[in-house]
Amino acid sequence: MPLYITNYTQLSLPMTSFIEELSSQGIIVDDMKDACLSFIITNSPLSSSTKLPDSGRNTVIVNFGEPFRVADSFAIMVQQSDGHLVKPIDFNVFLDVSEYDASTWKSLPNLLPYSRKFLLSVLVAPEAKEIAPLLPSDLSRLNTSAVLSGDNIKLLNCSSSVDGSSCGDEAQIEGLMRNSTFCVLFCLKNYIRFFWMSLRAGCIPVMPFVDTPLPFQDHIDWRLASIRFHPARFPELHFVIRSLEMAEVLELRRMGRFFFERYLGDQRAVVRALLASLRERLGIPSPAEAVAKAVPLFNNSFTAPILTPINVPPLDDEYLGPLEGAVDSASYLHNFSSFSMYSYHSWNIIGQPGMSLEFLAQSVDPPTESEFYPDSNIGFRPIEPGSGVEFSKALGGNRAREQFTVVLLTYNRDAVLATSLERLHRLPYLNKVIVVWNNIAREPMGAWPRLHVPVEYV
Repeated sequence: MPLYITNYTQLSLPMTSFIEELSSQGIIVDDMKDACLSFIITNSPLSSSTKLPDSGRNTVIVNFGEPFRVADSFAIMVQQSDGHLVKPIDFNVFLDVSEYDASTWKSLPNLLPYSRKFLLSVLVAPEAKEIAPLLPSDLSRLNTSAVLSGDNIKLLNCSSSVDGSSCGDEAQIEGLMRNSTFCVLFCLKNYIRFFWMSLRAGCIPVMPFVDTPLPFQDHIDWRLASIRFHPARFPELHFVIRSLEMAEVLELRRMGRFFFERYLGDQRAVVRALLASLRERLGIPSPAEAVAKAVPLFNNSFTAPILTPINVPPLDDEYLGPLEGAVDSASYLHNFSSFSMYSYHSWNIIGQPGMSLEFLAQSVDPPTESEFYPDSNIGFRPIEPGSGVEFSKALGGNRAREQFTVVLLTYNRDAVLATSLERLHRLPYLNKVIVVWNNIAREPMGAWPRLHVPVEYV
């Protein structure tokens, strides 16, 4: 997707890293007219003399500073501390993140064990009274309920100072979050930053509002990783949290880590998620996923140097289907339907919204009766009505004609592997066999059974 990048201010280190990552993910052009999207990187409000092309259409303003608005503009705003989006097309994303580092996961806390020092940690910002006017009495009831039930809670009250300096520095806040199972965030001004810190610490964020936007909420189902409630129901919060099962709490924690690493954790994750969201809005297919070639096991060959014949009699007890040549599966069938039908699955299940997948295992299947009609039976194996033999030949029933690949993982058991390969000989609907040799200290033997399909060793 062609991108045009400009800035009207002195670049800070996070801004420079953001531009570099943005340049690596898209095609950068020198002429704004050749770009699908124009990016403006800034950390301060645009001057009144700045004229956005076409009233800001197809323009994305990425603001690393305090939130601001561009009057009478169609530009998309990406900001990190805006509690009330004026336009639903805007983004609330924490931008002051580090560059991509493959070893970042080592600094993240473990998701297990289940128990932590505090069940609840409550962060009360100076503007908390705007969220819950009766918060002092509610916190008193929460403390009483926790004492009666034997739960440990920690209250971090920042409302005594205007700038929140009484809360301590960021390291102290994150240390508290790492020791808490749930983090209740009574804040508006910097709630995106605290929400990001909570996910990084493995603490399940609890948001006392239901309408404030969260990062990429049009795509990410934050119900899978956080809890949102109305401030009027704060007295019930302790009861609701205690009612959650251990498996549910661990799943909330796991999904929070999943969303954090895929979409929020570093500059690469944020840029990829932002571009994937913009691609869906524009209806532009994502690039194909990178294909990594495997390392052949036998020098430069995936095939065994010596192939031995198999003298195993076929099984005649049951007819499993005909032997046939290799049939390739149709690829890249969901480039545009992935924006709608499979968008939820791409964002919340597999976590790859910015890639056009060659195959999608969760693609929908046609109705069972579709193979009996001439206008919808294209690609199916022939089935004669009332013939059980013909129906047994139709692998998958209501799925189009297909074959399967067998992947065998092995270490030192050469004889067991050879026997397993022999059992696959003349197996119907088999397309290929891939053998993954996991022992790097010893090379396998050179002679392996010859099957009716290719066998590749990696």
